[in-house]
Amino acid sequence: MLYRSVLLGLIFFVCAGSLPAQPPDVPIRPPTGLSIQGGLGQYALRDEYISKERYAGTLPLISAEWSRFHGKWGYRMGFEFSQSADIRNNNVATEIFQAVLYRDYIYPVGRKSLFGKDAYLFLGPSTGIRLYTNDQKIANQGAFDIDYSTVTLISLGMNAMVVVPVRSRLQAEGSLRLSLLAMGVRSMDVVEGEGSMGGILTLFSGTDPTAECGIRYFILDKLSLKAAYKLQVLRIGKWNPLLSVSDNITLTASYHL
Repeated sequence: MLYRSVLLGLIFFVCAGSLPAQPPDVPIRPPTGLSIQGGLGQYALRDEYISKERYAGTLPLISAEWSRFHGKWGYRMGFEFSQSADIRNNNVATEIFQAVLYRDYIYPVGRKSLFGKDAYLFLGPSTGIRLYTNDQKIANQGAFDIDYSTVTLISLGMNAMVVVPVRSRLQAEGSLRLSLLAMGVRSMDVVEGEGSMGGILTLFSGTDPTAECGIRYFILDKLSLKAAYKLQVLRIGKWNPLLSVSDNITLTASYHL
């Protein structure tokens, strides 16, 4: 879409442009403190327990994050929430609810050159809990048939981040969070007698990557705004296949310590 192409093009421009980077001896860390993020974007879903059809719509996103550094390592913990009752396939609507609680550990791993600028790399383990609910209601002779499925993931994975200084108050940032191993529980509509299923999910049988790329501008030393493109995927292949994809344009306000 046009807005997505414009934002990604702007990110590439500031990363690859000829503006002078900060001196290489300046220590760079990911921004720390309290961040509040809001986003809006397109959402697509195929949950084959309920239907093999594709459902799509607009799904808003709200998140809050707290991060700190202690010496050479840091951590961040956050909560994400999204919900919409207007995810549709033609005249059939379903209500989607998603919530994520995560904690990442961040360690600097080096500095590389990216488009002629210094890129500071960070890597570390990540833990998280994700809840997904799909609640579909279909009118039937004056009543509603209710089909729903839920997924709960308790996961262990990794996170990566890159920070590219562009000017004294402007920097480009990219991040990736990926589940490598998870305990998964899939609950079905008990009216249909399906019950619940659980098991260990690997990167190949079930994962939930989140990727983000954006530009941060420091209005003040302790206050910044960040515009970004955020892609979130939930894929389960162990039971009835589930695939959901959400891409958002987000705006984040951060107060730094």
